[in-house]
Amino acid sequence: MSGGNDGATMTDGIATGRAVSDPTVRGGTAAGETGIDLTADPASRVGQVGWAAPAEELDAHGCALTPRILTPAECESVSGLYEEAGRFRSTVDMARYRFGSGQYRYFGRPFPELVGRLRQALLRPARRRCGHPHNG
Repeated sequence: MSGGNDGATMTDGIATGRAVSDPTVRGGTAAGETGIDLTADPASRVGQVGWAAPAEELDAHGCALTPRILTPAECESVSGLYEEAGRFRSTVDMARYRFGSGQYRYFGRPFPELVGRLRQALLRPARRRCGHPHNG
């Protein structure tokens, strides 16, 4: 990977990338259709996710989608950081590894506030799923 590496491992970063957004990929993407209270604190929304369906998808396909957790404005606030190269510890050009085209970046520390809070909130269900001893 290119870019500065502060010694953090892959699990220490949050990836962000450029992709075409398709609201038809998963049902219930409009605010209020997911059962998630989008007026609540973003990190607390993670606790509102019904994790059974994403867990089944993960087992069946190796990846999973969650319902919408962030508002469009929150997504824009994070994606708007993409051009600030100094915020990222690494940039991966997908064509170099024959993964297609485009690139994604891993935030360096300190994480933007929203990203850091979501990272901590998402680590809890991930650690429980993996049987991690520090499942907080």
